[in-house]
Amino acid sequence: MIVARLLALALLASSGNGLALPSIPFTGFESTSQSFIVKLKPGHSCQSHFSRIKGSLKKVESSRATHFDSKIFNGYAIELNDQATLRSLSLLDSVEYIEPDVATLRSLSLLDSVEYIEPDVVFSAASLATQTNAPWNLQAITNSIPFPASNKSSAALNYYDSSAGQGVDIYILDSGVYSNHTDFANRVEHSPVFARYTTTGDVFGHGSHVAGIAAGTRFGVAKQARIIDVKVITDTGRGFASDIIAGLGWAVAHANSTGRPSVFNLSLGGGTSNALDDAVMGTVNAGIHTIVAAGNADVDASGWSPARVPGVIAVGNVDINGVRAESSNYGSPVAVFAPGVNITSAGINGPTSTRVDSGTSMAAPHVAGLVAYLIGLEGPRTPPEMKTRVQALARADILSDIRKDCIFISFE
Repeated sequence: MIVARLLALALLASSGNGLALPSIPFTGFESTSQSFIVKLKPGHSCQSHFSRIKGSLKKVESSRATHFDSKIFNGYAIELNDQATLRSLSLLDSVEYIEPDVATLRSLSLLDSVEYIEPDVVFSAASLATQTNAPWNLQAITNSIPFPASNKSSAALNYYDSSAGQGVDIYILDSGVYSNHTDFANRVEHSPVFARYTTTGDVFGHGSHVAGIAAGTRFGVAKQARIIDVKVITDTGRGFASDIIAGLGWAVAHANSTGRPSVFNLSLGGGTSNALDDAVMGTVNAGIHTIVAAGNADVDASGWSPARVPGVIAVGNVDINGVRAESSNYGSPVAVFAPGVNITSAGINGPTSTRVDSGTSMAAPHVAGLVAYLIGLEGPRTPPEMKTRVQALARADILSDIRKDCIFISFE
């Protein structure tokens, strides 16, 4: 059996209720001054909503709104600078809440990026596959010792089934993926770009690094999974809630159209957004395994979107000694802890480039890769069933400074 020696589990917290008016500030986010997200109540469609207000609220027209996929979020985003119109809109019985569209910073690294070269992958022809001289984080998820010594070249990443996520799609909702990197071996498919003020491809480098951890041939867990690049983060590392929601809607529709088992990785978050939480809850309700970074603020993740959403697997990070990174969020929403300090993965400066990054952004894709591996090996599960499976494979005697009772998974 394979499961990783790296994850600790706890229960998830409730996401809370929506806000009634858009004038309430949103701690932890940068608000755009004129963009708002409108959530409609159950039983009210965008079509009926706009038909009803046509003529009475002239500044709120369907043609000016960005409509979201109602399967995950029943509502729209719109640009408005008229407080009177906003207040009138919020009082309609079809409106559940209105909140400012917000830009969240990606989960920031603790250390500057460093470029260097790592060994190639070696696979056996039989059912057991081995990667020699694996970096510490991949050693940690598969070897009998809790965590390897630094630069322990004799250790290796061992797979007990060489399928390694084959037949599974991992959606990387991030800053893009550098598909020419050799680590991705022609396994990348690109979505339309949802991030505003941005270009195609990965200029920021965060998404490629995350994708490499989840599914890279050198640095990834699910080395044969397909990578679906959904660009929702700008070239400067910001992700507006409306762009992320739009990307989630596309991803759910795409996953449904392919019929392939799918895992979503969101290495992003910060502050609170009811709209983003609702959309992420929609992906879980759609049967998608959704893995989320717990956040890098050294606070209880119950105030952190979308890590606080029930049903997701929120991931904190630990270092090579099994100690919680000093910046990692903690608390009941954090379902899993995984390696997240000094993690080597794909860079964007050339087809074989690498970089080192730290943070819960790096921890989350370890779990996304693990879930993809389990699907390929053991077959499909519902999100709650998968979470239970991960919990059943965990152990409680490895981590320290977690702030809550947690357990750690063994790949034995």
